[in-house]
Amino acid sequence: MSDARFQMLYAGHLMDRNTNSMDDPRVPFKPDDWQVEVLDVIDKNESALICCPTSSGKTFISFYAMEKVLRESDDGILVYVAPTKALVNQVTAEIYGRFKKNYKHGNKTTWGIYTREYRENHEKCQILVTVPQILEILVLSPQRISWARNIKRIIFDEVHMIGLDGEEHYDRLLLLSKSSPILALSATIGNPETFHKWIAKSKEIHGPPMRLIKSTKRFSDLQPYVYLP
Repeated sequence: MSDARFQMLYAGHLMDRNTNSMDDPRVPFKPDDWQVEVLDVIDKNESALICCPTSSGKTFISFYAMEKVLRESDDGILVYVAPTKALVNQVTAEIYGRFKKNYKHGNKTTWGIYTREYRENHEKCQILVTVPQILEILVLSPQRISWARNIKRIIFDEVHMIGLDGEEHYDRLLLLSKSSPILALSATIGNPETFHKWIAKSKEIHGPPMRLIKSTKRFSDLQPYVYLP
């Protein structure tokens, strides 16, 4: 085993991440400099395209947006959009374990999940985790107009999926969410400046300002393998 791999396996907690981490009273950990930018965007109710490597903390820092919506009122809604049911289940479990809130009216809850095969608490939650196809149906439904008006922010995870066949729902949702601030998360956008320019153009008339936040420092050891059957 190499010295470098030994350090990554057994000494990670002793090593400085060297990402300009700083104390911030808004979160119970030392955020990296780009994460502080995300916190500022959330506090200003602005939008951002966040392009950072896998495991750098994109989803983790977005929990602050959920906390903000829960703290401000009992009616505001945040929608977390993930491209697959596996990711939907994972994020829902994180939210379920992380957030608790006492409501004045007993019919409200912090979390909800909505996919084609399974749904729970979707009509009474403040944080809804769903797939893009379902969110498009919800925001276009006449019966959901009052619900859609309460959406305070939308988080699009794996937003690079917009370029794949069958994922045109992302495209339409970005256009439909003009008045709601968004966080678009991705680790694999090859041309973030061009992509950011397009999203910003689509939201500049009705929506809040759209910022680009990037980080290229990678802390997860990636090893390529080739499978030869």
